[in-house]
Amino acid sequence: MSEESTQSSSAGGIAKSASWLLIARIFAQAAQFLGFIIAARTQGPAEFGIYSLALILWLFILKVAEAGWSERLMGTDEGWGALHAISWISSAIGGLLTLALAGVGFLLGVSPEVPVLLAVFSLALPLSAAATLQRGVLISRGQPNRVGQAWIVSEAISFVCLVIMLDAGFGVVALAASKIVYAAVLFAVSVAMTRWFQLVWPTRQEVVDAAVYSKSLLASRMTYFAQENISAVLVGLFLGPVAVGFYRAGARMAGAVAEVIGETFRIVSWSQLSHARRRSATVPGALEAEGTRLFGLLIALAPPAFIGLAIVATPLTVALLGEEWLPSALVIALLAMKRLVQIPNVLLEPILSMQNRIHLAPRIAYLSIISSLTALVVCAPFGLAAAAYGQLAAGIVISPLIVRLLATEGKVDLMAALRFGVPALVALPCMVGIVYLAGYALRDIDAGERLAAM
Repeated sequence: MSEESTQSSSAGGIAKSASWLLIARIFAQAAQFLGFIIAARTQGPAEFGIYSLALILWLFILKVAEAGWSERLMGTDEGWGALHAISWISSAIGGLLTLALAGVGFLLGVSPEVPVLLAVFSLALPLSAAATLQRGVLISRGQPNRVGQAWIVSEAISFVCLVIMLDAGFGVVALAASKIVYAAVLFAVSVAMTRWFQLVWPTRQEVVDAAVYSKSLLASRMTYFAQENISAVLVGLFLGPVAVGFYRAGARMAGAVAEVIGETFRIVSWSQLSHARRRSATVPGALEAEGTRLFGLLIALAPPAFIGLAIVATPLTVALLGEEWLPSALVIALLAMKRLVQIPNVLLEPILSMQNRIHLAPRIAYLSIISSLTALVVCAPFGLAAAAYGQLAAGIVISPLIVRLLATEGKVDLMAALRFGVPALVALPCMVGIVYLAGYALRDIDAGERLAAM
């Protein structure tokens, strides 16, 4: 096969996979947003606060239990059965730990909802981790489009179950139970797609190799997880709970766009790079060329989404949340730009993993959390806007380091990648004009609603 035909099939595969994943992430965001609205109409802030605390604790344990086993599987063609067994063992330990925390909470007499929520979450944890590993199998086989299809089915069924349970009066427990439904459906659908469920008791060396790989990936991910949650705590410490609400709302909306773009591209990248790694055995430089192509596509496709969000932040905030949430608009715009300048981070894990340099990823994560939290401590005392500007400045500082690591250790050809971004830069003024028109439309919709209410 010629290089041109290889690139053409690669581009076609990227387009097909990305379309399914993009649809799936948008569908997931819409379903979760609708679920939040429905739940908000039946539950008070106190119940949501309790649920949020239990959810953060569960997500922390889940991230540790998953530990990058799926990514390890995508980076090798051997030992899948052993990795599968390691994944089940670690997730079972995580589930038991969550259940034990529920028991401790019950014995200490904390709010009765907390032990119940943790007990429910303990059942969801092994299934969630198992579904993540099955996702790795699909991606490694070059079927990320099926990952998107499985997500859509799982989100749809869990949303229906959530609505039914809320209507039946289960309260915030319904939100936790919907996680079980989602994980169970996703696992079942994924196994049906992969037709693979092999368990092999791992050798001591396989456990050591998996742990060494997991250590770097886990350190990086847990650092970013801590950064997201500590940031809100610092905003609350300096500016009070109201500012936390505005900041979290802005971060959530910017994060939603980042998840749709970033998660879609990350999964496509793992799939494409896995195939390139196999081709590199017979085609020297295939892995480096694919990494360069993906980086070029990323910097071409990301700016319109984030710049567009920044432009319409104010009318979008008023239309979705109401005028009382206007302080969140500037936070949305600035955090969207921070997400944009740090978008190369999406490719850091897959490219460094394929180059056997994943141990370098935590360095960027550590620098990121240090710069982000330092910016908050320095800027937050001057107000919410200053805190958001500080986060953008921290992102601008870290971005060149990410790009440099991709170039030096990931073997990405930056000049070749930049050529992919030229069409996007040419089309950017047209995109800005269209977004401005959309912003005016949103203002008109909101103005019409207020006029009708008078």
